[in-house]
This record gives sequence, C-alpha cells and structure tokens, in this order.
Amino acid sequence: MISIKWIIGYDETYYNYTQAFMFGAVLSCTDTVAVLALLKESGAPKKFNSLIEGESLLNDGTCMILFTISLELCKGGTMNIFSILSLFV
Repeated sequence: MISIKWIIGYDETYYNYTQAFMFGAVLSCTDTVAVLALLKESGAPKKFNSLIEGESLLNDGTCMILFTISLELCKGGTMNIFSILSLFV
C-alpha cells in the first residue's frame, strides 16, 4: 500500500487499505508444485516431501481465510475478533 501510494501516487479514494489487504492475501499464496517436483527428482526422503506438502496446505488455507476476511471488509461488512477466530478454527 505504501509503495502504491508513494511511487504511483494513488490516494485513499482509489486504493484503500482493505483492497491492499485483499491484494496481499492473493499474492501471498505460493505454489509448491515446482519445489515438490524438484524434490522428487533429487530423491529427497518421502517424509520431507510430506512436510512440504503439509506446509503448502496450511499456507493455502491461511491465504483463503485472509482472502475471505478481506472480501467481507471490501464489501463493507465488519468482522469482530470472534468471527475471525472462528474462520481460523
């Protein structure tokens, strides 16, 4: 958000913090397909592959929850701490 405001010159009416939060939630999802393929080629232990796959699932789930929160905020809704915690649980 700061880089968009300072470098490009957008103001709050065009790009606000909830939209920046949504943009960050979308960008923070990583794709581990290439990493898993490289591990498979190099003959890494199966336990390590499973660990990377589990981390990927946790990361994708967190990204989805952050996107859901930011979507609700962008639509003008409000969320309290209990509704956010219930999403994580």
